[in-house]
Amino acid sequence: NNGILEIFGDRFYPSFGGGFHKPQPVAFFWKSLIYSLSFLDVDNIYDVSVVIIFTLNGVAAYLLFRYLNIHSILSFLGALLINLFENFDARVVGHIGLCAYFGFLLSIILLLQVVKHHPDKIKYNILLGSTLAFSFSINEYYGFFMLEIGVVYYLIYVWKNIGFVKTIKNGLICLSSFFIMMGFIFPTTLYGPILAKFNLIEGFP
Repeated sequence: NNGILEIFGDRFYPSFGGGFHKPQPVAFFWKSLIYSLSFLDVDNIYDVSVVIIFTLNGVAAYLLFRYLNIHSILSFLGALLINLFENFDARVVGHIGLCAYFGFLLSIILLLQVVKHHPDKIKYNILLGSTLAFSFSINEYYGFFMLEIGVVYYLIYVWKNIGFVKTIKNGLICLSSFFIMMGFIFPTTLYGPILAKFNLIEGFP
């Protein structure tokens, strides 16, 4: 209702206001998807969203299997099998965010690519941090899970390959890109309490 900038509000503290805009009930990815489908009626928006999520899950799973050097036919069958898990059917009728695991799968691919082939490349570390943040905008549970896996795997594998000092340097670059991207996706959560301390926005608890 208030323009495209509404996409950049997050879901937290809805009764207090704050951040850069009044928080909305869904996060960045979902508001972007709904906005792009706003020419449809409400029921069709949901149905089309399910089809899009199903497709993105399948593509991400296929790419992950292919990255692991699994035959293309087996990769296709594996991607189809993942989408046919009972979890997808159960979640799609009530918690659609929990059936969207493509961000988690794409983060795994990029994590493996960075730590194995480009651990000392700044642009790949920036991309990894941004992708991890993007996975939060799809679903916070999968985002936290991927962040925990990513930090542990990154530190162990990269440290072994390029040494402690470079690991810390590149890890800080990756972490910085993560927080910068999170600042766009969850402005209320990250900046709201700080801005409230200076009375720049309405109160936070």
